[in-house]
Amino acid sequence: MGEANLAVETRVTRAKKGDLDAGVERCIALMTAGSWEAGASHKLVAEEFSVSPRTVETWASVASKIIRRAMGDEEQIRTEMAASLEAMKRLALDRQAATMAGELYPNPDVKAAVAAVATRAKVLGLVDRKEPERPTALPADMSPEQMLAYLDERIAKLTAYRTQLLERMGVVQALPAPADTE
Repeated sequence: MGEANLAVETRVTRAKKGDLDAGVERCIALMTAGSWEAGASHKLVAEEFSVSPRTVETWASVASKIIRRAMGDEEQIRTEMAASLEAMKRLALDRQAATMAGELYPNPDVKAAVAAVATRAKVLGLVDRKEPERPTALPADMSPEQMLAYLDERIAKLTAYRTQLLERMGVVQALPAPADTE
């Protein structure tokens, strides 16, 4: 008769409705802490909740799906970041200001838009992450006329890049041209 009572005490019961959430949460806690070990953790959680290891397998499967959804895969995260940066660029370009009379006029934040575009390009892997080598100084053997010609050429290139960038971004209000260098 004592053996029959022992069998009744160790009998596994069906999971109660509230145990499902608690069991899944326990599995999530073990998994996110890096403590989950297949087999051993199934038995541990099964004993803790007095359910079968098969029930814990179901809980573990649900917990794993929840964690994957919460984390997302790398490509999904990259896509979401790129979309957020695109929205930031649009907000920066659509920015408006108001006159003292309360009339709105376009006042794009080009600096923020350019930063969002640059960051988005990095997120999408479109640019080399290494900074290009830049000359630290002009060669010492340049004459003053050669230096001015070199600087005029660099200013013209930068102005052309700025114009292209503004056209691509659809900026209505252009930035003022640089002051005359002569």
